[in-house]
Amino acid sequence: MVTSANSPDRSVRTMSPADTFRRVLAAAAQALRNHGFTRYGQSFYLRGANHWGVLSFQKSVHNGPDLHRFTLNLGVYSGRLDRTGSLPDEKPSVWDCHWQDRLGTLVHGRDEWWEITSSTDADALAREVAAAILHHALPQLARQMSDEALRDYCLSGRRPTNMGDLAAKANLAVLLQSIGPEEQLPPLLADVRRHPDDDLHWAGFRFDADRIVPLWRPRP
Repeated sequence: MVTSANSPDRSVRTMSPADTFRRVLAAAAQALRNHGFTRYGQSFYLRGANHWGVLSFQKSVHNGPDLHRFTLNLGVYSGRLDRTGSLPDEKPSVWDCHWQDRLGTLVHGRDEWWEITSSTDADALAREVAAAILHHALPQLARQMSDEALRDYCLSGRRPTNMGDLAAKANLAVLLQSIGPEEQLPPLLADVRRHPDDDLHWAGFRFDADRIVPLWRPRP
């Protein structure tokens, strides 16, 4: 996606795509710092009572000296779904999150990436991305940082692209066991029980009597 910031302007000092990307990151960091986020590399974290909110920049593997493409991934990680049953102090990767989305999808309704060339107005692009984060990413993260929102996300049949179907069902079972509605749990458990135990263990869960728990969660 070529943004409006790529409109040629001879009055703008030329910067390399890599330098422009660093300026975008710096502008995002400043905007997010005001909302309680901390930076770790190209990712930003907000710790809630039992959830991590994650914003993580991703660069294309095909980037070169003359063209950079990037997107921004969003994620929510639930402590209830962690193997310990509580929110870890260690910051999760966005790819480990239980809910994921992308900023381009929120802004444009489809997965679009920003492009940077030597003619890109770095300041204009930095303002554009920071505004998109504030107006689209942060409100969506706020809506998703609860187990009720994660449950509804799972009930809709959606899941992170890198999460297997069985793991998604097991996550939903843990949430239904904890916050309901209980009437939706029996058919889900019956569905999960049709899978071999080894498959469920590979997904990171096990049965404890008639409940599903994360595989490494200590017994009470």
